[in-house]
Amino acid sequence: MSIFIKKQILLRVAIGGAVITSFFFIYDMINVYILRPQRKQKIKSSIVIINGGIGTKIKRINKVSVLDIYYQFEINNKIYLQKNVFNLNFKSHGVNYLFERKLPVAYEIGNPENSFILIRPKDFEYFKVPFPDSLKWIKIDVLDDESN
Repeated sequence: MSIFIKKQILLRVAIGGAVITSFFFIYDMINVYILRPQRKQKIKSSIVIINGGIGTKIKRINKVSVLDIYYQFEINNKIYLQKNVFNLNFKSHGVNYLFERKLPVAYEIGNPENSFILIRPKDFEYFKVPFPDSLKWIKIDVLDDESN
């Protein structure tokens, strides 16, 4: 195989990888900046708060602070498993400090699939829910990126 053909193959692989990476980047941007705010607004306009959202899995997306936080809650004997993405850092305990904590969940009336776990003080503020004293440890230990 000639060097020219090898270079063409490498170029095509690189372009294909760039296209795929760009697709996921654009998908994430649409989700974070368009769809997520729309979903949160729907919850806000017809909100129900349920206690007992439990962090079931926490997956670090990157080495800095972006986390997938999986949680579940139960309504009428049906368990809902959901995921929200957060930019969070911790002063002392680390990400596993949230694991299996009971936290409030806001969801849209009639559509529990559209839900959001309340972790940061600004989440409570957004949904106009008083921040509970039982979660004051969050104000002490959790630092969040203002971007989400």
